[in-house]
Amino acid sequence: MAGYKAHLATGMVIGGISVAGVIMSGIVNPIYIPIIFIAVIAGSFLPDLDSDTGLPVKILFSILGLLGSMIVFYLLKDGFMTELLKSLTLIMGCYAFIYFILQRIFKSFTKHRGVFHSIISVLISILGFNYLLLSLKMEIQEAGIISLSLGVGYLGHLILDEMNAVVNLSGLPFFPNKSLGSALKLASKSRKVNIGAIAIAIILVYLNFVLISNY
Repeated sequence: MAGYKAHLATGMVIGGISVAGVIMSGIVNPIYIPIIFIAVIAGSFLPDLDSDTGLPVKILFSILGLLGSMIVFYLLKDGFMTELLKSLTLIMGCYAFIYFILQRIFKSFTKHRGVFHSIISVLISILGFNYLLLSLKMEIQEAGIISLSLGVGYLGHLILDEMNAVVNLSGLPFFPNKSLGSALKLASKSRKVNIGAIAIAIILVYLNFVLISNY
């Protein structure tokens, strides 16, 4: 398994490439470029939601808190100066909620290398984040690009873990270690968890469809 420094570096590289691609294509307002970059980095740490020890989880929720605060800022930017105290309270409150409360909730029921290290979780993260952004009245195109950026970072994490599993502790490339296949898998080994994950994905597809239809 790759360390948090490797995931951070990979997330930043993928984020830079993603931002460059978005800028060259001109498909999104440049004001959203910082959010896209942070979304990729946040996605590159999301699989470690299932690890409740050490620095990676703290970094992950710090990045998620920053991402959430940036989104709140962009949503409030038109009236930011006229309601400065309220805006700052909401921004700081968003960060505190993500870092302290959501982190505690996730730590209470996650298992490392479980369903969070799977393709179904990549899909759920994209759909869930897209639904959140659409609920906050972000434009469909911008919401889709930012959500996909999160998914790109997420998938990058899983691929990096699998690449590291190809080499064992002795550094021999053709004798993979026992973690091979545990990061980039379609779903969890638990049937109940898979049923729950698929149900969540289906519900999110429906909710996104409803929101997009009503735009």
